[in-house]
Amino acid sequence: MDPQEQEQGGDDEARLGVCFVHPSWFGGPLGPHNVLDFFSASDFYDKSCNNELLRMQERDMSLLRAMTGLEYEIRYADEAQGIFLLCKQIRESPDLAHPQTYYYVMHGTVYQCPTIQHVLTARMTTCSYHLEEAFRMVSAAVRFDPSTEPNYSYDFTAATDAAQPSADEDPDRPEDDAAVPEKTQEELYRLQQTADRSSRILNSIVGQGKRPGDTAGTKKRRLVDL
Repeated sequence: MDPQEQEQGGDDEARLGVCFVHPSWFGGPLGPHNVLDFFSASDFYDKSCNNELLRMQERDMSLLRAMTGLEYEIRYADEAQGIFLLCKQIRESPDLAHPQTYYYVMHGTVYQCPTIQHVLTARMTTCSYHLEEAFRMVSAAVRFDPSTEPNYSYDFTAATDAAQPSADEDPDRPEDDAAVPEKTQEELYRLQQTADRSSRILNSIVGQGKRPGDTAGTKKRRLVDL
């Protein structure tokens, strides 16, 4: 890998936690015909790419396959759901291109796809945490009694109860309890009912293939009215 590609890789690494929204986009609904124009306004876009060269010369984008160098290509498009997958790649020939970074546009927001390394690192970190918690609970459950055979036994009920934080040791409890009034059982029940209704509404929207922001055919209701 040459120094230029290494530098580009470092820039892509730094943008993993960044997203882009175009509040002043006037190009209409996104589709395969304009999603790259939308993407070109983001910080992810490299203006030295062949797409930009052809656009400045007002030439057809189909000429990209005959060129070599950096380019962006649409790999997947679902216009109905507003989801597009873009690939930043280095083209060597009409039939050979090396992917560098993937991006996806979802409901008008651009994100950079994490690499396999980042996904595996996150999964391994989660796995290590749960393994550590399991070993801790097993260690707390060990009981030794020389008068019995076998001498070692495990009491997981006591270990689980010990792991549960008590009301007096709740880490999320504010230090100044006087400043936060206690919620009554009636208020908690009402909040639970509201959460259940909201969950059913979201599930119905997902089941019908609608976006949460769609309001066609529905009547807006305030949360306090639910």
